[in-house]
Amino acid sequence: MAENIANLLGAVFEAFRAELYARDRSGLRSSQLRYLTLVPDDGVRVGDMAARASMSKAGAGQFAAALEEQGLVEILADPADSRAKIVRRTPAGRRIASNALAAVAEIEAAWSASIGAERYTAMRAALEEIAALSQAPSPAEPNSAAPAPPAPAA
Repeated sequence: MAENIANLLGAVFEAFRAELYARDRSGLRSSQLRYLTLVPDDGVRVGDMAARASMSKAGAGQFAAALEEQGLVEILADPADSRAKIVRRTPAGRRIASNALAAVAEIEAAWSASIGAERYTAMRAALEEIAALSQAPSPAEPNSAAPAPPAPAA
């Protein structure tokens, strides 16, 4: 019996993570590396980072705080809105993000060489298309932004 898509995607992600860890020596988890690579050089508001990383605002803030403790980002008050915070990579954070992106490019090049450039390009295009279709969280997901059902009348 063929594997279902969730198992296949999980296996590919595990292989990707193993390859990334073999190339990256930062000691960060893949989720932390992903977050760090998504922070633009000029910084980003925590709320905008949440949308960029497809996570909650609280989660984006927690990632930023953990990376700040490691000296990889700094969290600054937004001069345009004192309630908002800006996350910006430090020089160490920029170096690690650059190394992580180079490692990802190496992994993609190796996979492309392994299955052929045309097949790899087609697979990547299909994944991009599927990802674009699924940008909105599913209301059935527990962590989605769907409103809670109304409370029963007393």
